[in-house]
Amino acid sequence: MAKEVIALIPARGNSKGIPGKNIREFAGKPLIAHSIGAARKARHIDRVVVSTESVDVARVARRYRAEVLDRPPGLSQDDTPIKWVIDHAMDVLSSKGRPARAIVVLYATAPLRTAEDIDRAVAMALRLQDYDSVAGVCAASVAPFGGLVIEKGRLSYLVPAARRMYQRQLAPPWFALNGAIWVLNPARMNRVNLSLLGKRSYGFVMPAERSIDIDTEHDWEMAEFLARRGWARRSRP
Repeated sequence: MAKEVIALIPARGNSKGIPGKNIREFAGKPLIAHSIGAARKARHIDRVVVSTESVDVARVARRYRAEVLDRPPGLSQDDTPIKWVIDHAMDVLSSKGRPARAIVVLYATAPLRTAEDIDRAVAMALRLQDYDSVAGVCAASVAPFGGLVIEKGRLSYLVPAARRMYQRQLAPPWFALNGAIWVLNPARMNRVNLSLLGKRSYGFVMPAERSIDIDTEHDWEMAEFLARRGWARRSRP
């Protein structure tokens, strides 16, 4: 049996920040439907699977033609590492005789990522072959050496070396994980940590406009504005 590239969309029903956000209407359809739609349009994706403990999320996922994998409630807590969720999904899928060539994790909270983004990230991973993970990243506006912390009301540098004060124009490029796309090598899952990073993890650079991860109402409004204007889809890395 040929190995498949499987898109895995983890979507809990008990979100705390924005209750029910994974199925709340976003730009005309449930939030999760945007990720399902992008995955279904991607040429490199063979199957789209939603991992959830929620009956409501499962119903919406099936409406938009995704497979549903029942996730145990114990793996649906606020502090459950995503790696455990992926390991569970891989165990279930492999037990059914459906080996994976790559697992592409797509969070429902990143609705602006496109099918083209997914295809490019998967193509990058398959070219590399000997990889642990390929992670979506975007240029960050504040580098670590520019970060500040407050201790007893006083400001201090997060990174002591920042006392040298880099000029912004001279600062090296710095990137942040955007959570939009993760491509994982099933054969090397034991080499990544709970944050899905290993010694052979690579960055897939995406524009900031498609890197919004919805966690707050402000994120929601910003992302929905970009979605309705179609501006995020026109931008390029």
